[in-house]
Amino acid sequence: MRIGLAYPYLGVFVLSYLIGSVSFSYLAVYLVRRRDLRRLGTGNLGARNAGRLLGWPGFVLVLLGDAGKGFLAVRLAQGWLGTDLASVVAASGVLLGHSYSLFLGFSGGKGLASAVGILLALSPAVLLVMLLLAGLFLLLTRNLYLAPTLAALFFPAVAWLFWHSRVWAGFGILLVALILWRHRHNLADCLNRRKAGGCHRPG
Repeated sequence: MRIGLAYPYLGVFVLSYLIGSVSFSYLAVYLVRRRDLRRLGTGNLGARNAGRLLGWPGFVLVLLGDAGKGFLAVRLAQGWLGTDLASVVAASGVLLGHSYSLFLGFSGGKGLASAVGILLALSPAVLLVMLLLAGLFLLLTRNLYLAPTLAALFFPAVAWLFWHSRVWAGFGILLVALILWRHRHNLADCLNRRKAGGCHRPG
């Protein structure tokens, strides 16, 4: 890609990263409790940790906000450039912003809710398949934390099945790598405590 053609994609990435950097969990807890979510509960800037402090309404609000970030970033990229690469760049930017927020010292959540919004913008059918996979793993593991993480491992194959696109299959591999990296401590706890049926830090 020539340098001149790369500038719009750089703009998509920067805009998506900034959108992703807006932490609804941090804002919700700070506005309601005047406290820093990074120092409460598991310390994770995600819907589950916020929900522990704000209850189900707070959990749902943060979940919708995080998913909305992914949806908005991809839809803006689709409207602006309208290419698969633009959507991949937007998805990557919003996930990195969510996980490593510019506004919160590069801390953040773990990306699953934003990934749901991304898939909704791309293809409700793909999102449905991923949700069905998560439900299947929930039945098999009886673990609400592990189920969506395990389902995410199948996204590259699902992307290839639906789109036959190396771009999206490659993005899927990067997505899996990011999710596994962000969940590495939790996964280790789940594996160590699987006989107890729970995770030490499920945030």
